[in-house]
Amino acid sequence: MDIVTEVAEKIYLIAEHPEDSIRCFQAFFIATEKLTLIEPGPTTFVPKIVDGLHKLGYEPNSLSYIIPTHIHADHSGGTGYLAQLAPNATMIAHEKGARHLANPAKLIEGTKLSWGENYESEIGPIIPISKERIRAVREGDTVPLGEKTLTVIHSPGHAKHHICLHDANNGDLFSGESLGMLLPDGSEMVLPISSPPVFEIDVALETYNRLKKLNPSTIFFSHFGVSHNANRCIQLVEENTRVWGDIVLQALQSGENRAQIIARFQDIMRKLQPDTADQYDQFAGWTTDGYTGYFIKKGVVSHNAG
Repeated sequence: MDIVTEVAEKIYLIAEHPEDSIRCFQAFFIATEKLTLIEPGPTTFVPKIVDGLHKLGYEPNSLSYIIPTHIHADHSGGTGYLAQLAPNATMIAHEKGARHLANPAKLIEGTKLSWGENYESEIGPIIPISKERIRAVREGDTVPLGEKTLTVIHSPGHAKHHICLHDANNGDLFSGESLGMLLPDGSEMVLPISSPPVFEIDVALETYNRLKKLNPSTIFFSHFGVSHNANRCIQLVEENTRVWGDIVLQALQSGENRAQIIARFQDIMRKLQPDTADQYDQFAGWTTDGYTGYFIKKGVVSHNAG
């Protein structure tokens, strides 16, 4: 199911939500003086973005900015392809990740670990971008859109180079995956996204606290929608990050293997999403590996754990 809908004044959600998969991608289009697209997604999603722009009366070559919140393939893999269709646009990424847009070799290597050697068959190729078209940003930098200004918030935890975009005038926060994902069932449940190999619990918790101090009114999640209950969402992702960490650590210390821990998270998802739980099997694996990797890096458990 494809979605193009206005979710706030001059902010549009462009999404592809397959009914039989959680591999859903969505972008936010800001229709101000400097037209901006946040989260280009993978290359296979770019045609959906183009269709969405057309439905709204815009062409991709009218874009001024294209902003992936972080350089993971499901958020930035399509940036190069979209850049070809939007020759006047500037790509914006955190200074720790911007170079991977120009030279995506490491991104491709990491993508193969998460999506398999044949990742292109599912999410398309990753195309490099000329360095001259990339603006590397850091904490506190601003992106002027005309009547709106977005402030860059460095938000590591899920990824070292993750950024959020904050509009202080009205409290909008484009959170990427820094605040996890909002379940698509209307429950307003928020779960951490602990993708390996760089997830860090302590850093993620620090990020939650920093984002909470911004006092956002609306959170635009990259998965799977928008919430106007921002403080509650941040509280939930903080609680679940701690609880899920305890589950994995106790399981590892008890000698459970990877399959057993994955089964724990599959059980959790069955309770949370009884009708679609089997779609979250890969998510359960990523969660297990992300937390396990963190505890191994911290020296809390041995390299043989899990």
